[in-house]
Amino acid sequence: MRFAQLVEVVLVFAPLSFLTVGGGQSIVADIHRQSVDVYGWVTNPQFMDLYALSRIIPGPGALLVTLVGWQAAGLAGALVASAAIFIPSSLLVYALAHLWTRFKGTRCIRAIEAGLVPVAAGMVLAASCTVLRAAEGGAWAWGVAAASTLTLMYTRLSPFLMLGIGALVFLVALG
Repeated sequence: MRFAQLVEVVLVFAPLSFLTVGGGQSIVADIHRQSVDVYGWVTNPQFMDLYALSRIIPGPGALLVTLVGWQAAGLAGALVASAAIFIPSSLLVYALAHLWTRFKGTRCIRAIEAGLVPVAAGMVLAASCTVLRAAEGGAWAWGVAAASTLTLMYTRLSPFLMLGIGALVFLVALG
């Protein structure tokens, strides 16, 4: 049984490794889908706890994968999940680095780079929506997120200020 769980962990996270086009945040939506809906390794509240923990602990954004792997199959699951998320994409980047440098500035490379920007943005947006849904904050959470996004897009206010204001909104509205 343990080996089967480790194989599942690899089969989930190795392919996701190649999709980390916007960093680890870009795959949060699929990590949630796989770990909560498909395999049931964690519940929605557990996922939110792991997500929050992965954001406050120093280290890569993909630390969430290690925490989910731990929940799925213990220490071995954490190690296997970490290897599955970091090794495939690292090997690919290493293999492509020479070609990328050699053909830098060519029309093809510029087109690829331009095409990856909206893909990464869309994946990060999907991750944000997944976290908002899983947090179960309702209309208040969506409203605070939308207001914060618009404020940060059009002003120079500190994101820390927006976090504080968001916390105050929830204290007043739901307290």
